[in-house]
Amino acid sequence: MVKKKNQCQATAECSEMEMDLTDYVMGDTTFLTREKEEKLFAHLRVCPKCRQDLFDWEDTFGMLVSKVHHEKLETKQKLDALKNMLKKEFLPSKVKELITIDKIGETAGDIWKYLKKNGATSLTDLPEKIKRDPYLTILSAGWLAREKKLKIDAQIVNLTDAERKNTQLMI
Repeated sequence: MVKKKNQCQATAECSEMEMDLTDYVMGDTTFLTREKEEKLFAHLRVCPKCRQDLFDWEDTFGMLVSKVHHEKLETKQKLDALKNMLKKEFLPSKVKELITIDKIGETAGDIWKYLKKNGATSLTDLPEKIKRDPYLTILSAGWLAREKKLKIDAQIVNLTDAERKNTQLMI
């Protein structure tokens, strides 16, 4: 299996990271070497499942442990730094333009027109193909899917059968 950039090797790599992730969240660095920690961080950058597990674990663990644990400054600082890094890298703060309903509508129109002309494409390639911000493109694709004009199947987006048959540009 060829490993693409920004993609983990599904469950095998995730399983390998599970214990290190748990140890990291709990602040138990007994077996978590610097090398293992760096490998964990690299994995979190490419694996949405494990990133979500990190946030879920932290929330769950935070509710279960005593207040004393959260007062351990080193543990809190390390966990906060990791969460902030992941949020900066993967949340909409990277959007370079103001998102308005008009922008979403315009981008949805661009998506519709592109797919009408070119057919199905990868969801990850779509922003580049329509020359729009990735986050805005995802929002707009979601809007089209909600309107039942777009289907998303295994990261491939295409117009629905009804929309492909429609010859008018309605957006």
